[in-house]
Amino acid sequence: MSSLFYSDEAENVLDLFYTVDTLVYVEGPDDIPFWEQMFEKITNLKVEIYDVGGSKALEPYIRKIDNGTLNAIVACDSDLTFFSEDNVEHRNIIRTFGYSIENTFICDKSLSKTLRTIGKVSADKIPIENVESWLSGFHLGIEKLVKLDIYNCKEGLGQSVMVDNATRFMVSKTSSDICKTKIDTYTDNIIPNLPEYDESIIDTEIANKGLDLRYLVRGHFLFSAIARYILCFTKSLGIKTSISKQSLYPVLILSFFSMFDKQHPEYDYYFKSLTNINITTQ
Repeated sequence: MSSLFYSDEAENVLDLFYTVDTLVYVEGPDDIPFWEQMFEKITNLKVEIYDVGGSKALEPYIRKIDNGTLNAIVACDSDLTFFSEDNVEHRNIIRTFGYSIENTFICDKSLSKTLRTIGKVSADKIPIENVESWLSGFHLGIEKLVKLDIYNCKEGLGQSVMVDNATRFMVSKTSSDICKTKIDTYTDNIIPNLPEYDESIIDTEIANKGLDLRYLVRGHFLFSAIARYILCFTKSLGIKTSISKQSLYPVLILSFFSMFDKQHPEYDYYFKSLTNINITTQ
């Protein structure tokens, strides 16, 4: 879809071409299975989901929906728009609960189920407490880095703070545990490039907005850490796995939606967002 462009009139009748209620524009192909299942789980809308080739490519669609020239939906990552004052809000622009879709579909229960699926072992081999403990340790270990990323984005400083791969901050090539020394060394080198940075101010703003730092981690960074954890955990059980990161992604999504119900802490958020959509039928 990223190479195709239509007039406003054509875009507004594409749903008829696909015999659906409406079109949902997303950032990329990885987003399609997540949003497809989210719409199926919560709404009765029949949708066709298009990836446009990146977050920047979504901006024209967001503007058109906001000004009323496009009768469609955008479903996208929130990124760090929680700290932006010029964020476009519209009932047909759906954003993730946290930074990205990964922050939603990667949780203790979906991760535990994924481990059982990949490792082909029973639940008693993978206590949920073990998964919870690792996730808590991971998020605690990267707090300093995430706060710097928030400050950098909030102030528009354009520094390279967060990387896509978390494994560089782990104790070793055979570990999935975050190394405090590596985090401290990395962040100490970044802080001089972020003038007037005050961690306590970021802490206060996060608290005032009612946010949880766990949901503000960049999706690719989080996913890379999960991939390493799965590899290390299954190896500790004596299980050899060869699943690629590309294959792991849909397994995690399927695991998540198999247990995503009204008891899930994010269910109400997505239910309210998706049932508030207002599409004019042709």
